[in-house]
Amino acid sequence: MNIYERTGRRVVGHGFGYAIGALLAASWLVAQEPAGDKAPPPEFGPGALPVRKSFVMVGTGRVGCQGPWTAEERKVQRAAPLWQLYMHGVVDLFASPVPWEALLGANQAPAQWLDPTALLTTNVRASTFSALKLSSGDSILLEKPLPLPALKSTDSVRVFVWLTAREANGHDDSELMPMRTPSLEIVARDAEGRTLAVHPGPIRTRGTFGWHCYYMDIPLGMATVPVAVKDGELGDLTASVPRPSRLFVRLRNPTGGTVWFSTLSWELLGTPGTAYAPEDMQDPVTGSLAPFPAMDELVVHLLAGRAYAHPWQFLRGPEGGARNVPDLSTAEGIRDYVTQASKTDTTGSLGGAVFLGPWLYAAKGHPEQLDLPPEWHTHFRAAVTSLQDGKTGFWPTPLCPTSMAATARVVENLWGGTALARNGFTVPARPWLGYGGEAVPEAKSIVGTVLDSRSRRKAGGVDVGAWGALAYEWRNDGETEEEICSLATTRNAFVLLRLASARLAEADRARVEQALLAAWRSVYRLCVLEDGTWKLGSRETEPTLPAFLPRILDLSPWLEERTDKALPAPNVAGAANAEQKLVFTWSDPVPAVQSVRIFAAPKETAANAVRLPQLVGILEREKATVWTMDPVHAAGYMRDAARNRWGIDIGTDAEVPLLADRLAIYDQLKGAVASGSPLTVALPAPHTLAFYAVSVDADGAQSALLPLEVAGIVVPEAKPEEPEEPTELPAAEDPFGDEPAAEPAAEPAAEPQADAPAEPAP
Repeated sequence: MNIYERTGRRVVGHGFGYAIGALLAASWLVAQEPAGDKAPPPEFGPGALPVRKSFVMVGTGRVGCQGPWTAEERKVQRAAPLWQLYMHGVVDLFASPVPWEALLGANQAPAQWLDPTALLTTNVRASTFSALKLSSGDSILLEKPLPLPALKSTDSVRVFVWLTAREANGHDDSELMPMRTPSLEIVARDAEGRTLAVHPGPIRTRGTFGWHCYYMDIPLGMATVPVAVKDGELGDLTASVPRPSRLFVRLRNPTGGTVWFSTLSWELLGTPGTAYAPEDMQDPVTGSLAPFPAMDELVVHLLAGRAYAHPWQFLRGPEGGARNVPDLSTAEGIRDYVTQASKTDTTGSLGGAVFLGPWLYAAKGHPEQLDLPPEWHTHFRAAVTSLQDGKTGFWPTPLCPTSMAATARVVENLWGGTALARNGFTVPARPWLGYGGEAVPEAKSIVGTVLDSRSRRKAGGVDVGAWGALAYEWRNDGETEEEICSLATTRNAFVLLRLASARLAEADRARVEQALLAAWRSVYRLCVLEDGTWKLGSRETEPTLPAFLPRILDLSPWLEERTDKALPAPNVAGAANAEQKLVFTWSDPVPAVQSVRIFAAPKETAANAVRLPQLVGILEREKATVWTMDPVHAAGYMRDAARNRWGIDIGTDAEVPLLADRLAIYDQLKGAVASGSPLTVALPAPHTLAFYAVSVDADGAQSALLPLEVAGIVVPEAKPEEPEEPTELPAAEDPFGDEPAAEPAAEPAAEPQADAPAEPAP
């Protein structure tokens, strides 16, 4: 059953001969002018599937389609031109269309926003819906949600929208900036109108282009709410359950030209034909996964991901089907591109060239995808390193000679693959980010410049130690108290300090560790809020986006296993109750100790081998707030808060391996208690375990490991061993005890089978 039948709408076979005139386009790329009723492109038929024509009535509007596809067979018989109309070749022919009038609110007059003369006209899809027109600087958040049926919280929907543009997307800019392109955003809100998440759309195309269909997949059940855990022994730990959300549409045209959005529609994912592998979405001409391969620029192609069904021809520029990418397949081409981009690209990504590393790494295993001459790599590396300032170690942008943002982007993407030892935890190497080599060039200069750009101001009489908004593109001019801590800038500083200091002398690394810890204290105090969410900077007033903090937390020393021998051991007693649950109490806590960790390890484990994965419970000195929790508990609390507020999980990204490890430890905790309460945990076979405790200070450092004697643990009585079954029966005994037992009677010989040959006589 197709989407029209499922929604109960009227579907009528039609040759696109609408009363408004013919709606077929004369070409694939620039579908601007009405054309006569034409047959579908020859690529669509004759073929394995017959061409179908239909339209759906929505109110007084009609949306038509024609092509050889069914809902179940939409991925077959897709010729290369389809990617010029549809992002990833994913068609909207089986989605439910929604006219803009159905989403406009009472104060959003249709006459102000809708253009009835701009009609979607292509040779696959056509519509009589008015387009929503946005001039330069316009944006609108439609007041009514998408008219979705009652769906489960685990469902997801695919939202489509068509776009055409005239001189749009910041056409006066030399380089692409995503915040300056037209955009479709989906805002998820709960029943009370609270924003749960904002899903940015995929549109990154600028300039002048004809109708193109973009889509985005939205999970409905990502947002969660905390619930009480049934097991009362878990103390203050909580869990989360999914909750559904309503979806609202926001459209923007930030700068330049005019754009028209048309024929919004949605389709429930999980139905037949809606799942696409990367190779299903790869443009057969350019080999790209970009939303609009023919029109998108290099950075969009590189950040869209890779597939391997077709060669990566987009790096050949117009000859490879990518009209807005120059030919970068020659040594001279990449050198000239990097040099020119350094003069024009204000984002510091060298026109996107800094994102080439993973592609070049992948090409080693797939040489058929990308054929580059050997000297290409020499020219590329030389072009990138020639731009670095030898004194500061920084890469500049056209607007800023000391750009931490640009430097972090270059270093992280081309020298970010080094394995890092982190106090008992090794961050695995990521060789796809190591194209530049192992050692960061001018590493000591980078470290010095980053440390010198820390905030000089104080908050509450204490040195801040983090990086303020001005250090993002460093300007040493009049930092205000509201700018003393920026998560975006601090994240870049943490990345640079970790990567650049990895191969420096021990004294340099120790200085970096101290700076990272001081900066984390600032972030924790100034940007993390009481409910565990966070704001992007000290000048913000409420949480906005769930960005930057997970990487800062992962790179900070706070979650590492660090030992401070001067920290006093805790006064902890343990005993088993009548149910053989273990009860730990902490008495006489001292101000220097924020929490106590209880470990349980097999008895044969050497004490120096006990590590955080053996953590079973936490006792905290004060009433649990995010600022007084043990670091492992606080990390889990912030993760749960982010799930609740934004519907994201901060521990699933490959960029945060240490944080992910600590969150896994948090998830297996048996309990966390505070304010003098005893900690009760239930463990299987406690008699086989050895117990330890450590003190933990506010910076996450641990005292020496303290062995604990837990009184009252009952060792189960050993069960008597069962006698082994004999392998042979003993000799028969005479029941009367005088005469030997008689021999058993011989069994009669088996009768020969009628069809079996008799054995020969001896």
